[in-house]
Amino acid sequence: MLTAMLDVLLKPLRRPLCTLLSGGALLVGGCSATTEPLSPSLQLISRLPPANDASGLTDELSKPVVMIHFLASWCSLCAFELPYIVALRRNEDAEHVGIVVIAIDDSPEDATALADRFRLPMPLVIDTSGATKELFDLADLPTTVLINSHGAPVAVRNPKTGEMTSRFVGAYEWDRGDLLRSLLALK
Repeated sequence: MLTAMLDVLLKPLRRPLCTLLSGGALLVGGCSATTEPLSPSLQLISRLPPANDASGLTDELSKPVVMIHFLASWCSLCAFELPYIVALRRNEDAEHVGIVVIAIDDSPEDATALADRFRLPMPLVIDTSGATKELFDLADLPTTVLINSHGAPVAVRNPKTGEMTSRFVGAYEWDRGDLLRSLLALK
């Protein structure tokens, strides 16, 4: 029981500790070159069809914190917010926070056009079945959810309400201010 508890508590430190001890080259006992299995929610996302080059999808989903951004090409508020998420990915260290964009209530053609229009530097996948919409209990767009690689919510301070939350409904300026500082503090 104690071993299991310690394993849960130390699991987030395992990858950085292995990297530190190995110097990025030699694997140390207890460290593995294989990645841990994704949570069921992240496995579902990993199976969605891509709207752009989603070759980095598994890597994004394996980061300690995953920002899942739900949008649709027809949503004007989504189009307003998306440049802030693109700037976040392009300007900030991508080592600790993965970003995946999911188009819901959208056609594959429109989602692909959106990815091209904004030159998305992160994977955009399409959920035509509504499975992620149901799983993440989405009612409005855009919505951004922060979770860890095990699927558990990761809360940061919402600059609009001052409350700690893992769910952000509406448009936010992700690449600046208190919200950016909160994301960077998750390292």
